[in-house]
Amino acid sequence: MGAVWSREVHEESDGPLENPAPDDYEERKKTRIEEMERFKEELRKKREARHDAIQSLNTRIAQLTEENERVKKENETLKHKLDCEESVEIDSEKKEELEELERQIKALKDVAIIGGDMLKIREQQVNELKAKLAAIEETGLQYEKEVENMRRLRDLYEERSRAVAISHQMEIERERARVVASDSRKEIAEQQIAIVEERNKELEERVSTLDTALDAAKAEISDLKLQLAGKSEDLYNVSAQMDIVNQLFGQVLSPGDSVGRVTRVLEEHHDLVNHLTASGKINDLASTLLNLAENKDLPNAEQAEDDVASHLSKVWKLLVELLGHHVKHAPEDVPPDSCYKSVETPSGPKLVISVSQTFLRLKDLILEKNSLVKEVGRLKDLNTTLEHRLVEQESRLAVVAAELHTTWGVVNKLKSQHKQLHTHEKVLRYELAQKRNMLKDLKRELEECKENWALARAKNTKTEEDWKVLRTEFASRKQQISSAESGYEESPSDSQDEEDNWKEKEKSPIVEEEDPCKVLAWDDGCEEPKQPEHVKEEEKEDKVEKEPAKPRTAEEILDARQARLQRLEEQCKGLFSKMSQTSQRSDIISSRLVELHEQYGDDRKPKAEKGDEMDDAAAGRTLKVDTTEDAAAAQTSKADEMEDAITGRIAKTDAIDDAITGRILTEAIDDTTAGRTTADETST
Repeated sequence: MGAVWSREVHEESDGPLENPAPDDYEERKKTRIEEMERFKEELRKKREARHDAIQSLNTRIAQLTEENERVKKENETLKHKLDCEESVEIDSEKKEELEELERQIKALKDVAIIGGDMLKIREQQVNELKAKLAAIEETGLQYEKEVENMRRLRDLYEERSRAVAISHQMEIERERARVVASDSRKEIAEQQIAIVEERNKELEERVSTLDTALDAAKAEISDLKLQLAGKSEDLYNVSAQMDIVNQLFGQVLSPGDSVGRVTRVLEEHHDLVNHLTASGKINDLASTLLNLAENKDLPNAEQAEDDVASHLSKVWKLLVELLGHHVKHAPEDVPPDSCYKSVETPSGPKLVISVSQTFLRLKDLILEKNSLVKEVGRLKDLNTTLEHRLVEQESRLAVVAAELHTTWGVVNKLKSQHKQLHTHEKVLRYELAQKRNMLKDLKRELEECKENWALARAKNTKTEEDWKVLRTEFASRKQQISSAESGYEESPSDSQDEEDNWKEKEKSPIVEEEDPCKVLAWDDGCEEPKQPEHVKEEEKEDKVEKEPAKPRTAEEILDARQARLQRLEEQCKGLFSKMSQTSQRSDIISSRLVELHEQYGDDRKPKAEKGDEMDDAAAGRTLKVDTTEDAAAAQTSKADEMEDAITGRIAKTDAIDDAITGRILTEAIDDTTAGRTTADETST
């Protein structure tokens, strides 16, 4: 988990907004594969060296067992020699040898105690570093969660801002279109209203004129009604006369030459007809004409079967002649619209009511009335259409007013959204201030981690120096002290072989990795070493030694010597196991640092050079500490650069208020990258 997170952080720190090119990725992949192959080859070599060291250690143990058996045999011979007389001298020599061995054992005990104290101190430091690393990993996970949350919030905010911008633009366009449409509608409505008002004025004037004409027509119609009521009797007389005329025409149209006869009678009695017509006695004229026609017999019966239709022209001529008798030139001019006609009387001209003139006048008045009624109907229809148009214009004006009301509502809504955006901007500013405070706290924690790292480094160097001093002192004591009687004396070649085996043991990796890209856990190989039982036994022996010494026999002395030699061997094995554990821990830490360097690309030294640098155990550890220091310095420099970039961007965001949203997002991204880099530094 830690390795994947660290790699993601490094890739994002290298390019937070751009993906690497595929060619660079392929080259990097090839280089990593080659490095992995080299690493596997070196690991194989180290395993072979470790197997060789173990084999040499096994041979050394076999030699020690042989030496132990030889010492046992010598002890048996010494037991036999004790029965001899020279046992006193041997005892004295053995006592001296035992004293020397006791001094050597005390020195070894002191060395073991000091080494145990150092190991306890180292274990405490390791535990503290474990706790710190666990806390740092927790903070890293929290940072990852915060970064994910920030990304989600950024995506949501971008989507919402885009949606709000699009909706805002659409609303503005709609409002503009509505305003333009309302303006155009308003202009059209105003023009139409002006036209309708002009037409209304014209129609009102026309209606007023028609009302006056209609009033005059109504007065005239009332007068004519009165006249018609007075003329009803005349009409009755005319109808009677028409009956007589119809009877006359019936007799005229009868078979025979009655028409010719009537015409002849009229020609013969022309003076009488004129007199009767002048006197106005139409009934007497008709009766006389009938009498004359009946009394005058003309034998033309053969033409009785002639068609009545052939005499129609003659009838019309007769009627024209009869009407011509009534047409006389009046001495006075009669108005055209008058219903009277002047008639010549013996006393002078006289006005007489004319039925035909009355009918014509009545017809004209009826036609005029119908035309006036039609005109009034048309005016009413026009008035209704104008009222409908006016209602439509009022409805349109109401719609325009409603649209204006809705536009004002939308404007108020936009103002409220603007206020909400201002409040959201204030909230984002507050969150940004909180992020800055968090960044300052992280900087302070980073400084504290740097100080703690410097203290741990100083302690590490001090422990390395103490270890070197103790090792040189232990080697010098080993060379100085030798047991002549036991027959065992360590040669310089053996000590050199032991040192070489020690170095090879330190150089050989203990933990084999299945996946080279997987980061080792910090607890692997860091278990607290169990205190061996022989240390407790030694503490008990120290307590026993502090008690007053009692006189012992030679056998007890030899048994004690043998037991002490065995305990010394066990102590050597325990010290060797502790040293192997410390070397394992140092190898684990170094492998962890190497993998981190490979991930971040800060230290790409070939592992062959690292294998050459790890020839000596102490020199290898110091080089690893130096590499960790260099990595920490590089990470701190990166952190300083990121902090400077963050401060610059924060200053820019303070200066630019118009583009606050985008800048806040960039600052959030920079804060997350800075937090990851700080987490990586603390983890390294």
